[in-house]
Amino acid sequence: MRHPAKQDGFTFIEVMMALLIFGIGLLGIMALHVVARKGNNEAQNLSAATAICEHWMERMRTESTMWQTGASDLIASETPMLAPLAPGVMTPGATTGWIAPPHNPLLNKTLEERTTVSGGSAIPIGEYCTQYRVTTLIPGQVLRAEVRITWWKENVKRPVSWNTCPAHTGAGGDPDITKSHVITLSSTLWRNPPGS
Repeated sequence: MRHPAKQDGFTFIEVMMALLIFGIGLLGIMALHVVARKGNNEAQNLSAATAICEHWMERMRTESTMWQTGASDLIASETPMLAPLAPGVMTPGATTGWIAPPHNPLLNKTLEERTTVSGGSAIPIGEYCTQYRVTTLIPGQVLRAEVRITWWKENVKRPVSWNTCPAHTGAGGDPDITKSHVITLSSTLWRNPPGS
């Protein structure tokens, strides 16, 4: 007796199951790619913001080397970042409040913008708002310097012409952390007496 020839191959259901498993795996890889891209953008923004923050802090440290005797050393022409505190440098707890740094040829604006080329055109990746504050800790001796950088979170609706920091601050002038990322760097600045 002859048996019908056995046909090897996959049934329609087996093919559909394989496609379903492949599709689920492909969706997982695509989701992983989106998360990795977002993480990479956030890391780049954090790195750029940190570099800007360190630049301004280093500038204040440099200016503090010219602070030798008292408030008379803190003048806008020589120490533009520390000069706003001059009237309160002998008063404990005196502060400038959060203010924009002075003009700098290298970092020419409060709003720092980093761009990348995509399809032949530059697109903004991160917009950075720079603010600093100086506070008297020990009158005539030690100051506290803080630099704060904020930038928008992804997919946040921004004002049409955003060119000042307060546009995205919350209550009390503090950054609205639901809309922006924030890093703050602080340091102490010591008076540099003559002959030291």
